[in-house]
Amino acid sequence: MPALIGFDPVDRLAIQKVISDARLCLDSALREAFDDNDRFQTRLAKYFGTDESNIHAVMKVINSMKLVVDGGLYHVQRELTGHDTTGTGRTETGRAVHFKSEEIQFGGTAARRVRTARIQGTLFYEGKRVNVIEATEQWTADNGPLDMKFFDAYFDLPYKAFDAQSQVQVFLHELSHMAGGTVDVDAPAGYEWPGVQYCISIKKAAHNAENYGMFLASYLA
Repeated sequence: MPALIGFDPVDRLAIQKVISDARLCLDSALREAFDDNDRFQTRLAKYFGTDESNIHAVMKVINSMKLVVDGGLYHVQRELTGHDTTGTGRTETGRAVHFKSEEIQFGGTAARRVRTARIQGTLFYEGKRVNVIEATEQWTADNGPLDMKFFDAYFDLPYKAFDAQSQVQVFLHELSHMAGGTVDVDAPAGYEWPGVQYCISIKKAAHNAENYGMFLASYLA
């Protein structure tokens, strides 16, 4: 269990349960990938589309998320001030602090090479080519645990839901940012279930945190 900062006793119990069930979702996904791959591929297609190039990227992100959770390489903080809404009027439920661009850079100068590096999960860390998992371990060794914050509106969400935002889904969404370098594609267009489908349609599902949150939460919901 990571360090939990700023939580009152009730919220602490709630986030502990979320973390436990998020780990269950990650373990279930990886187990299904090996034990019942046909079923796994069917589920993968629903949340990421049928492009086979997505499989490699998705598995790297999921394994990196599991590494961060199992290794306790992060903190979870309760943010008590502000952040009730974003500029678009959407409720802001959480935020993850990602790798800083000056510390990890994608190789190459052309936009195409950057996109390819993202898909392959390959980064440059201090001049060395590494994958997402190696970068996570190295970054946390050099800088300390990664940081995830949750705001008031997070605790107003349902605990779990099917193909909708929930506490478990948002936690997994933020974890994918923090551990796997995912982004919010064309926010707010990439949020919620329509956003999952939108990102599939524009072939950016493997980059979008909401797709990972919905996909992994489906093992619980």
